[in-house]
Amino acid sequence: MKFRQHDNTFIELQDISNLNALCLKVKEWNGLSLIGKSTENDMFFWHINDALSIVNLLKNETAEIIDFGAGSGIIGSALIECGIKKINFVERSQVKLNFIKNILKHENAYLNFDFLKTKCSESDSQCILIVKGVSDIDEIVQIVIKNTLNVKKIIFFKANDYSYEIKKASKLINFSYEIFQRASVPGKIIVIDF
Repeated sequence: MKFRQHDNTFIELQDISNLNALCLKVKEWNGLSLIGKSTENDMFFWHINDALSIVNLLKNETAEIIDFGAGSGIIGSALIECGIKKINFVERSQVKLNFIKNILKHENAYLNFDFLKTKCSESDSQCILIVKGVSDIDEIVQIVIKNTLNVKKIIFFKANDYSYEIKKASKLINFSYEIFQRASVPGKIIVIDF
């Protein structure tokens, strides 16, 4: 099965059975509000496509990759299936974190309840944040600044207008950014480099 990348190239996955199994588990357990009800019946379109669209951005990275606000773990799981070496799942909800812990049986998956316990808080380590959902760009940038985290890149999946958020964030710290079309919905992938 082929998946479009952020740069309009394609990657191909020969075996998507693990991703299909994960989608079935998420749907089965979605009474825990792991994902939005509106995306429940087509998780491949809404979640997997987005995750797989950024594989080329991450495949040669040595920085720690953090699925920030991991929810059901779909984004990070899809990236692991594509050969991304290590994903740190950070989720505030203990219920969602327990779901990820019980469903994901992968040696490259690391679970954290507290973002500050990741390697991002270590002075000799860098990380990349992946943020999907309602978090505002400027709010995430404020968290990075406030906690002096070593974040080199943030990848946002945004469905709404993001220009005001970028403007607010740019008043906090200097960064460059690129914008790409999302694979799943009208919206954008915003890649911020510090």
